[in-house]
Formats: sequence, structure tokens, C-alpha cells
Amino acid sequence: TFAQWLNEARGTMSKRKLEEASGVSNAMLTLLEQGKRNPSKEKVMQIAQALGVDPSGGLRAAGFATDEQQVRRTLAPQEAEFLDAFEGLPSPIQNNIRDLVFHSAQEF
Repeated sequence: TFAQWLNEARGTMSKRKLEEASGVSNAMLTLLEQGKRNPSKEKVMQIAQALGVDPSGGLRAAGFATDEQQVRRTLAPQEAEFLDAFEGLPSPIQNNIRDLVFHSAQEF
């Protein structure tokens, strides 16, 4: 579920910090974490960007069909090329690399 994904992705980040970084209210984050509300695609993208993680897991968990090209449009061209270099590796490794790319993109 999206609630599970959000709780795992948020880790030790406080809801207040996530609210500030994502623009999603603390009250909405609480409802999402409790599974009482379903997020829009926009909210999933905002939350994933604030957490520095690949949004595709959150989109899938929220019930949206993910389009890899749609997710890649949020990347700079060199970041997408970097990800392409790892095609063919096992999915868990690709997911970790993808998370690192999204996290580092947020640093700059």
C-alpha cells in the first residue's frame, strides 16, 4: 500500500521536515501514512522528490500505472544516461542506483 511505502521511504525524517520539503501538509501526510487517503500523482511525485527517492515505487503503491519514461522526464539527460548504463542488472540493484540518482539530484 502507499501507506507502507511512505512509512518505509520516510524512514527517520520527521513529518514536519517532509512537509517543509514536499509542500504536502502534515495533516495530509498523517492521513496518507494511516491509509485513510489516497494521494494524487502530483503528491506522490512531491513526496518522492522531497525524500530523494525514485517515485515509481510510490506511484505503484498508490495504484498508478508507472511509465518509466514519465519518471525519467524528471531527470536531467545525464542522469537518465547514467541509469541506462545499468540496464540488465537485477532489479534490486537498479532500484538502489535509481534511488541514489534521485537523491543526488536533490542535493544540487
